[in-house]
Amino acid sequence: MSFRIPLAISTKHNLFNSFNNTNIKYYKSLLNVTNYKCNFINKYGVNCENKCLKETPFELRKIFCEYHIKNYIHFIIKLNVYIYNFLNLENNINNILIQSFPMNKLQSEKLMIKNLMNKLYLNILNNEEYVLITQPIINRINNHYFECFTIGIFDFNEYKMKLNLLNMYRYDKIISRNKKNKKQIIELLKQLSTEQNNVIGKVFKNTKIGDVNIFKIIENYF
Repeated sequence: MSFRIPLAISTKHNLFNSFNNTNIKYYKSLLNVTNYKCNFINKYGVNCENKCLKETPFELRKIFCEYHIKNYIHFIIKLNVYIYNFLNLENNINNILIQSFPMNKLQSEKLMIKNLMNKLYLNILNNEEYVLITQPIINRINNHYFECFTIGIFDFNEYKMKLNLLNMYRYDKIISRNKKNKKQIIELLKQLSTEQNNVIGKVFKNTKIGDVNIFKIIENYF
């Protein structure tokens, strides 16, 4: 397996400043790109069906719709930083892998790659909401793990463990986990509302709003 070095990004935390036809395609390759549809996905797997602009001097408007650019700009900025961090770490790994080292230095270089691979994993561990939108990154990390296994950076048990951890961030796994958490929280709220030894139960008793429909409303905005 060969590793290609990612395209250089000129501004550290802004991938949108210097887009051209080449690097916009490269950036899109890291997203769950549809044909001029907004790339935003919420944590329960609901896709935005809004259309993005086909012709615009602002490439961001080809990736996210007007609504999400206006109302989720902080999310998009953090997504941008997340992708930059991935590209930076991947680039560092590739730069080491393409070099040749004398035997007395090989072990230290292997350790360096292992540390960088751990940082790649931590980058997705701390950014689950952005991982949903950038699932191709999971496949690329998976390829890096395989390469590290074939050159002896990870033994078989380590490789298997890394793959199992990585699979927890597949699209269906994240969605299933979030839906389960949502259901558990709503059920807990219902239970607490029937008891009077907690703040929620006292509120329901004192305000006489013990209507189960309130939980349907909460669930819609959760």
